[in-house]
Amino acid sequence: MRITLLGFMAAGKSTLGPVLAGRAGLDFVDLDGTIAAARGRSVAEIFATDGEAVFRRLEAEALAALADREDLVLALGGGAVEVEQNHAHIQATHGVYLRWSWPVLTRRLFGPGADGRPLVEEGEAALRRRFKAREPLYIALARQVLAMEEAGPGPGAQRRVLLRLADRILAAAGWRRRS
Repeated sequence: MRITLLGFMAAGKSTLGPVLAGRAGLDFVDLDGTIAAARGRSVAEIFATDGEAVFRRLEAEALAALADREDLVLALGGGAVEVEQNHAHIQATHGVYLRWSWPVLTRRLFGPGADGRPLVEEGEAALRRRFKAREPLYIALARQVLAMEEAGPGPGAQRRVLLRLADRILAAAGWRRRS
């Protein structure tokens, strides 16, 4: 079983992913973390020094390298859906779009505790344009859309909320506990 978490920056993919993977006994891979570790620099540093186009190429290469991995929960970066060659890899998994409204994402990206993600310096209007361009791709590529505001997890989501979300994803993916 392979599950891919999709969504905009600050959607909670890296927070929910390890809980989901642990619940199902699967490995967890944060694609941004994998790229940063391989390059010895943070994603923000890669964006700043090499540019977004280089990062998207690294992202596509990292995703392709994981294409044959089974028993995996994968958290994608928010922009991975913009690269068409990534679409087949995403669609070969149980893709889950962690959907938030733009006002909530704005608070998560620019409010207290925001963590200096790449592209945030472009400002709210530019990020909103990116969100509007990406959301149809998230929806088209996902097999499951989770309305996150209905689930209630905020930046400090309680474990029980995350476990409930994980159970919803696993049920939709047809996961069966191994005996």
